[in-house]
Amino acid sequence: MKDKQSETLQILHLSDLHISQNNNPVDSPIFKALIKQIKGDRENGINPEIVIISGDIADRGTGDEYKIVKEFIDKLLGTLELPDESLFMVPGNHDINRGRFRPSEPNPVYLNMDELNRELKDESFRADLLKGMDEYFGFVRRDYNHLTSKNGTLVPFVKFIDTKCGREIGVVGLNSAWMCRKSPDERKIAIGEYQIMKAMEELEAYGNTDIRLCICHHPLSWL
Repeated sequence: MKDKQSETLQILHLSDLHISQNNNPVDSPIFKALIKQIKGDRENGINPEIVIISGDIADRGTGDEYKIVKEFIDKLLGTLELPDESLFMVPGNHDINRGRFRPSEPNPVYLNMDELNRELKDESFRADLLKGMDEYFGFVRRDYNHLTSKNGTLVPFVKFIDTKCGREIGVVGLNSAWMCRKSPDERKIAIGEYQIMKAMEELEAYGNTDIRLCICHHPLSWL
């Protein structure tokens, strides 16, 4: 008889952790409760195979915050007995170090998608648009190098997973926060067709998949 658990893909999905010096998982009762819950769930047969963190991992997107984030993720994956390669995450608007932008620098505004795509295609323009995420992407490259894309920081990551349940899954991380400068962000942001097109091209190169997961931080109604 087949092990029933092996036929099921289990995912732990977290978001909006807002980790900072003032919201340190080492001292936070909420994070301690989360780890306790995960331990209890594992005793009841819930064993996630992958972990997804869909943005706002840090609170201000600074390098010091990502050092604390690393401590929390180590604790989380250790509790689940999972390797680093089981983690998938994308940036949110709080993963932007807004201090990298001039106080007078507004949210980018585009008249149409063609105009937006032209700026995303240009590497120098793109580097300027995404400079507030340098600390986030530096953290990812340093500590979770499996979360990369051949398209650089244009696409947070594209991965193929051969799961224990026998399903082949394509997982794509998309950056919905790159246009965020000043709140509120709702209806002032976009992922951009060019980003999605390049991500899908990269995923297609892996071959056929049974399931495709696309992860971004913002609800689609905000785009």
